[in-house]
Amino acid sequence: MSAEQDIEPYLQVGCPIAFHSDPFVKDAPRYSSVIRGWRRLSYVLVDRPRIGPHFAAIRENQPCVIRFVRDGKACAFDSLVLDWETRAHNAYCRVEWPREFKVVVFRQFERVKIESPCSLFTGGGEVPGTVVDLSIGGCRIFTKASIPVNTAFLLSFVLPDGCPVERVECEVRNVLPVGEMFYLGCEFMEGQIGVESNVAFYIAMVLERTGVRSAHAETILIFDSEPRLAREIRRILQGRGYETFISTDIVDTFARLRFMPPGALLINAALGELGGLPVARIIRMSHGFAALPIFLYNGGDPGVNEAAKAAGATGGFPAGMPPVQVVNAVVTQLMAARMRPRNK
Repeated sequence: MSAEQDIEPYLQVGCPIAFHSDPFVKDAPRYSSVIRGWRRLSYVLVDRPRIGPHFAAIRENQPCVIRFVRDGKACAFDSLVLDWETRAHNAYCRVEWPREFKVVVFRQFERVKIESPCSLFTGGGEVPGTVVDLSIGGCRIFTKASIPVNTAFLLSFVLPDGCPVERVECEVRNVLPVGEMFYLGCEFMEGQIGVESNVAFYIAMVLERTGVRSAHAETILIFDSEPRLAREIRRILQGRGYETFISTDIVDTFARLRFMPPGALLINAALGELGGLPVARIIRMSHGFAALPIFLYNGGDPGVNEAAKAAGATGGFPAGMPPVQVVNAVVTQLMAARMRPRNK
C-alpha cells in the first residue's frame, strides 16, 4: 500500500464511498455515502450518513475513515467530521481534507479466499450457504441449493474484518455441481453504493497483509502450440472469472510458471514434437511444482486420464470432450481441492 500526499486526482463527484465512523472503536458502524464536492486543502463534502430514512448519529471532530474505489485503485484516508447540514433532504457533511491517504492498486478479477456463512434470499425463501471466494465484482458460494443461471437474489454475509454486506443484489452466472452440493458463481449488480468499496478494501488489506497476489490461485495457464482449442477453453474460463493465459512454446511456459505462477496448468496432450505427457512429467519433476494442478486435454487415447496421472498430472481428458466439459471438470477438481480440509 502506498501513501500519497495529493488526493485531488482521485476524487470524483458522485463516487460512492464507505464512511467508517469511530474507526478506533470495535464494531463501530459503517455507512454508505457519496462524494459531492471538495475544497482543496480544506474539506471533502459527502452525503450525510443515513440508517434507512434516518440520519446516523455523528458529532463534531468525530474521527472517521473514508474509503472508495476509483479506476481499479482502492483509496482511503483518515479524517474528522467538521460539520453537517440539518435539512431533511440533500443534507451534506464536511470532513477534513486529508494530510495523507493510501492507495492500493488491484486487478478487477483479483480474488481472495474466505469462508463466510451467508444467506441467499430468493423467491423461494432464505437459503444458507458459504461464500468461499470474493472479488469486487462478485463471489463464489458453496450451498446445497441448485439455483438456476440468471436467477436474481439478495445476498447477506459478513466480511472477515467484521464489515456486514447486507442484501446485496446478485445474479447467478454459473452453477457447478460437486456431489450433492453446488458452487454458484455470482455477480454483484452495478450501482450498489458502498458494496464495491467495502469489498475492494477488504481484498486490498488481505493482499497488503499477506504480500501475496492471491489471484495466482485464480489464474490458469494453457500450453498449446496450436491454440485454436486453447482459445475456446480460455473464453469459457474467463467467463467464469479466471484470468487465463496461453503459452505456445516450452520456454515461455517455464518462464510464466516461474515468474507468474498460476493456480493450474492445462496442456494439450497432442503437442507437436514433445507431446503433452512428457511435458507434464518434466514440469511435475521440476522444483516448485509438486503441488501444481496439471491437466491434459485433447488426448487421443481413451485412457488419457490414467496416462496423465501416471505422468504426474492431476487428470486428463480425451479429444472428443467439448471445451465446456473440460472447463467443468477442471473447475470441479480445483474447487474440491480448495474445500478439502488440510492436515494439521
